[in-house]
Amino acid sequence: MDNFQPSSGNLFNVVVDIRSRQYLHNAASWARIIAILSFISSGFALITVFTDRNDEYKIVTLIMSLIVIAISVTVNIFLLRFGTNTLSSLQNMNQEKFNTGINGLHSYFKVIGIIMIICLSAVVLMILFAIIGLGLR
Repeated sequence: MDNFQPSSGNLFNVVVDIRSRQYLHNAASWARIIAILSFISSGFALITVFTDRNDEYKIVTLIMSLIVIAISVTVNIFLLRFGTNTLSSLQNMNQEKFNTGINGLHSYFKVIGIIMIICLSAVVLMILFAIIGLGLR
């Protein structure tokens, strides 16, 4: 899947026109906004984790929260990389920054896809265990 090679230097003779550049610019701007807001949200979540006074299940909550925050920060780094590099490339017409930005978007979707597969697999396993548990009663 990663060995895709177009037949010419330009992707099937597709041209990035003014409208496409505007769409990319808007998408990159929103990606930066979302990433920054997610970083702020992760910061607030981190503060909440360490200031929570609930003693019951404290260590489990702490570990799970730190894992979720770490995943969120990692994913949003890719989104911020897409937004920042793509905006810069559109302003300066820099192909290398554009490639880096698109690679950030590629990494973002890859990580989100892997997380979705893991979550869906966990849900399927929980349903199977619940069915087996009900069947053993």
